[in-house]
Formats: sequence, C-alpha cells, structure tokens
Amino acid sequence: MYALMTSAPPRTRWHGDNPQGTPLLLVRHRYRPGGGWKAHCHDFAEAFWVESGSGVHVINGGEQPLAAGDLVCVRPADCHESRAGGDGLTIVNASFAPAEVAALARRHRAYWPWRAGGAPRHIHLTPARMERLHVWAGELPLRCAALDRDTFLLDLTRMLSDQPDAGEARGPGWLRDALAIFADARHLAGGTATLAHLAGRTPEHLNRVIRRVHGRTATELVAELRLDHAAAALRMSDHAIATIAGAVGLANLGHFYARFQRRFGTTPRRYRQAARQATT
Repeated sequence: MYALMTSAPPRTRWHGDNPQGTPLLLVRHRYRPGGGWKAHCHDFAEAFWVESGSGVHVINGGEQPLAAGDLVCVRPADCHESRAGGDGLTIVNASFAPAEVAALARRHRAYWPWRAGGAPRHIHLTPARMERLHVWAGELPLRCAALDRDTFLLDLTRMLSDQPDAGEARGPGWLRDALAIFADARHLAGGTATLAHLAGRTPEHLNRVIRRVHGRTATELVAELRLDHAAAALRMSDHAIATIAGAVGLANLGHFYARFQRRFGTTPRRYRQAARQATT
C-alpha cells in the first residue's frame, strides 16, 4: 500500500517556478517503476493524462489508481503525489495560471473542471480522445497564442463534462472503449459480431455485460447506435436513404423505416425535411 502524505508538502508557485513565463506549459514526464513525483501543493491549476504504464495517485489524502487513458484535473491548493507501477508511468502534464483563463472559468462555471468543491475530476478517456490529446501535445508551441490556449482548455473541459467520473463510469473500460470505436460508421454494419471482436470478448459475455450495464441486449444497443448514426447522416449529408440504411447494416428498407419511426417518431424522409426546414 502506498504511504499517504504525513507532513505539510512544499508549495510550488507559478511565477516563481515557471522560468518559461508562458501562460500554458505542457511537459511529458516518464517515471521508472517505483518513481513518481513527490508530495506538493501549488497555486496554479493543472491536468495530466496517462499515456502508458500504471501507478497510484494520492490527492488530498485519497488514493486513485492510474492507468493508460486516465485524465486527472488538479486544482490550485490540491496536494498530490504519485508512484509508478511495475511497468513505469508516462504522463503529459498541462499547467496554467487560473488568472490567465478567469473569463473562461466564469463563462463555463457549471462545467469548469477546476472549480473548487467536491473531489478532483478523474475520468478514463476513449482511445480517440487520447489521440486528440496526443495531437494537442505535439502541436501546441511553447509560446502559444491565447486562442490556442483557450481552445485547448475548452476541449479538455468538454471531454470532462460529457463523461462520468471514473468511479461512476458505465461498465468496464474494455466495453466503453469498444463502443467508442464501434460508433464509427466503418464498424456499424458489422453488428454485434464486430462489437464483440472489438471488445475482445465472446458475444455471450458481451451480451451479459451490456444487459447488466445498459439494461438492454447487445442487439438492442447496436440498433440504437445504428439509428443514431443514420439520423446524423440524414441531417448532414445528401446521401439517399437506402444508401444510409445500407451503410449502418439495415439494408432492408422496410425494416429500417419501421425501426427509425419507432425511435424518432417520424419517417427518415420527414426527419430530414424537418431538420432542413428548421435551419433555413
């Protein structure tokens, strides 16, 4: 068991410990097994995400396991430390002075992940969102413009606001990751067999877990994902309805129309017409 902090940790200050003088600082850290950062507090905000490896994060006296794909927000005055697991730990840390983004924090107060109160935010990201953070880390220059900084922080906020906390996530990580990949149009036509393959589980095991987590069968959940994608395609493209139905694996038009009407209360054609009339 990892020992918790037993004495007052040192305090890191943004203006005294940021020799770069930049409003947003991104740094990659690699820790060997057993290594990590020592207990400290700070007067700035930060977020870090785990690129690879595992470990333990101790924040405000509570322990959280760390795994690849985890994203954690650390607020001013939060005190934390870590230790890498047997496979090491690689993170990317993004830190910034709250005064630099005060207007963003006020405007998005309800969603701002660094607001005071409650537990610090800790979620597990899908592979697609981890890739987006990887791109951000590679593209943001040291002295990035305010527009780039604000866009990055709002992207982080969006990721954190539309996903449950790690402790409340719906189902195991392998299921969340598989569903995120499966939602791509390239996989929808494959149905439950493709979803099971992406999850690395048997169809029977997949169905049992989906029933427990989502309260429906794997077939019913796949049908919803297919119809949701079809609805988006009706709004965002000029493709024929038959083409859209076939692309999501519902090539039987009568079957597609019946399922679509049950889910959305109208036919695909009327759905498309209503969406276009509402925006012209």
